[in-house]
Amino acid sequence: MPKPPKPKLPMHALVAAIVVLLKFPQLCFARTGSKHCSPTVRGNVTINYPFRLTTQPPHCGDPPFEFHCDGSNRTVLVSNYGRFYVQNISYERNTV
Repeated sequence: MPKPPKPKLPMHALVAAIVVLLKFPQLCFARTGSKHCSPTVRGNVTINYPFRLTTQPPHCGDPPFEFHCDGSNRTVLVSNYGRFYVQNISYERNTV
């Protein structure tokens, strides 16, 4: 029996992410300053600026790019469109 397809991010969420990156292109580049903290690893995902975990100090990363951790040590993006389990963050390709 074939595997069911993996859920994908809704198109409107993808468009919203593109709009944010176009409006704030500086988020795509590494910056120095007080918003940077050491990278953290949750499961197999390395989380670095501009992203942050809810358990990190408030000055780490940017609040709109906040991830949660569930009880199974998985990284979760919670939005108005649902809960999305983060499998990988590519800082080179600007994808989650």
